Amino acid sequence: MTNSFHRERLNKKTARLAEVIVRSYGNENHKRLAEMLNPVSPKVCMRQIDKEIKDKVLDFLRKNRSQNEISERTGVSVGTIQDWAADWRKQGILIHFNRKGMEFASKAKLMSNGYYKSIRKRYNGMKWTDKLEKREFGFESPVDAIHYFIDESGKPRNCAYCGKSPENGKVWGLDRLDSSIGHSPNNLVPCCSTNKESRLLSCQTSKSKFSLEAWMESSMSRAYGKPLPSEVILKRLEEIYNLAKELGNTVTH
Repeated sequence: MTNSFHRERLNKKTARLAEVIVRSYGNENHKRLAEMLNPVSPKVCMRQIDKEIKDKVLDFLRKNRSQNEISERTGVSVGTIQDWAADWRKQGILIHFNRKGMEFASKAKLMSNGYYKSIRKRYNGMKWTDKLEKREFGFESPVDAIHYFIDESGKPRNCAYCGKSPENGKVWGLDRLDSSIGHSPNNLVPCCSTNKESRLLSCQTSKSKFSLEAWMESSMSRAYGKPLPSEVILKRLEEIYNLAKELGNTVTH
C-alpha cells in the first residue's frame, strides 16, 4: 500500500473522531480540539500553535530569562530563539532585550578556535547532569570553561590520565576528581570518553564508579604488570591534582 493511501485512511479516521467530539460535548474547548484534529486545516492549527509559542518566548525574553531556560520551558531550540530575537530587534519589538547571553556566545565562539560546537555540547552536558543530580555547577558561561578544553595554542587538551588526543574537530569532556561534588574549578581535568575497541576502556567510563586513588593504583599496576610503590602512585596523583588546580586558577579573558 502507498503512503498516500495510509494518509487518506488516517485523515478519514481523524475527521470522524473530530465530529464525534463536537456532537458529544459541543463546548468551545472541545471544538478547538476538534479543529486541531481536523486534517483539513493542519496549517491553521500549526500557525495558532506557533503564535502561542512565539508569544511565550517573547514574554520570557522581555523578562530577561536565559535562552537555555526558555528553550527548556517552551521546547524551542536556542538557535531558533536567537533567530526570532534578531527579527524582533529589527522590528523594534525587543528594544530593551538583555543581550548578555548572546554576547557571551559570540565571545566564546571567537575564543574557541573552531571548537565552539564541541565545547558547547560538552559544557551543556556538564551543566545538565549537575542540575539533574542536584549538584552545584561552578561556571557562569562557556567562556569561563574554554581553557579546560583547549590549551594556550588553541589545540584540544589531551586526556589528563592517559594522554590520548580527541578526534579531529572535537574536544574531550571534563572529569570530576571528586565525584561527590559538581563540575567546578579545581575539581576538573580533561578526560577521554571513547576507545577504538570499547567505550568501557576509556578513562571516563572505567573510572566512573571508583575513587581516583583506587582507580589510578589499579590502572598503573596493570600497565606495569606488578604492584607499584605507594610513592609512585602518589606522585602521579599529585600531577593530576596540580593540573586541576592550575586550570582552576586560570582566568579566561
